[in-house]
Amino acid sequence: MRLFLLPCILVARLTLAGPALAAKATFQLKSRITYPPEMGEVRCYDITSSLGQFTFRPPADWWLEVKAKACQFTLHSPKDDAHVEVRLAGVNSALSPKPDHDALRRQVLERYRGARVIEQFPVFTSVSQGQAFAMVWNPAKGVRTAIRLALVPCPGGTLEFCLTAAPDAIESHRHVFSALLTSFCEVVPKGKEEG
Repeated sequence: MRLFLLPCILVARLTLAGPALAAKATFQLKSRITYPPEMGEVRCYDITSSLGQFTFRPPADWWLEVKAKACQFTLHSPKDDAHVEVRLAGVNSALSPKPDHDALRRQVLERYRGARVIEQFPVFTSVSQGQAFAMVWNPAKGVRTAIRLALVPCPGGTLEFCLTAAPDAIESHRHVFSALLTSFCEVVPKGKEEG
């Protein structure tokens, strides 16, 4: 398994999720092993960022690449025929407090010029409910790509999850994408729990 643990600084730029986080925002990713009952050894990753703390379970046998300058990470399938890019971004006013479906669709089509949205639907993580898009896109002449993009609001920003694969391979990775989303949860620091 390839693993890169790198702290990084978020770069100010305009993104789909609205304004970028402040230039001094932080992002750190660490690996740990847990032993849940009847499951054996399970690898988890913990994220500490300006948006909060999160944890998730990566898909089995997928390898991780951290892109320090973009302050995001990418999970690659064992055959390298698909990848999931996860990025923490600023607040998207079209997503929160209540989703504006038309505004989100316009943002997505602006980012993926020429894409065809096949489906727009709600998506769920342990953090909150968001919006997702299934699309077909031709980023370069003769190249067809299938995308599942999920935008999920979180305290102080947006989580972006983007599964990319060839159109004939995307269906075989859908369950992996869904499992990643449902495993993604916010960690509440001790002493800040409600109750």
